[in-house]
Amino acid sequence: MPSKPSPAEAALAELLGIDLEAVFTEIRRVEAIEDAIGSESERHPEAADLLFHARPLLEPTHEAMRNVDLHLGHARELLARVAVGADTRPATAAEVCIGLSRISQLTPMQSSVNGLYFRMWLQTGMPDVAGIATASEHHEALESSLVDEHEALTRRKLAVSSRVMGNVECDGFHYGKQVKCSYSVGNQDRKVTIPTHR
Repeated sequence: MPSKPSPAEAALAELLGIDLEAVFTEIRRVEAIEDAIGSESERHPEAADLLFHARPLLEPTHEAMRNVDLHLGHARELLARVAVGADTRPATAAEVCIGLSRISQLTPMQSSVNGLYFRMWLQTGMPDVAGIATASEHHEALESSLVDEHEALTRRKLAVSSRVMGNVECDGFHYGKQVKCSYSVGNQDRKVTIPTHR
């Protein structure tokens, strides 16, 4: 997929009043999420059917997730949890970053909270801007147990209680191809309920 519209596409979009930049961003986002599902399915082939049906969990939870990299980090973390049957409700590193970003605009943050921000930034897979990795190393060396406490509390406080898989039914098609999905309606071994956590 090209990253910029052709002159003809741009002219047509202007005529129709379509924001092509937003369309191309959304296409990049969808492609990145599909790649993440594929990668996690390769790592956990036993969970591939479940990962295919995990898309509803991957929806952006904040406006800031218009940033494709931030949203992708959020989705990867949730997919990793789904693959191993972990609880999907606690806040992701991306959600913690967004929360801490908002707090940092209102008040100065304690050193250990900055340490948490840097840890979550790096866990999300965001680029190492302004020496965040080095700063994170210093915070981890000096106050990692306090950062751990902040992380546990923040992930719990920012949890999304409705972010659970629930029941899954499949029509037997993935990406338009017929498959033997564990969750197909006609599958005799069909699992009816997916655990929300272990």
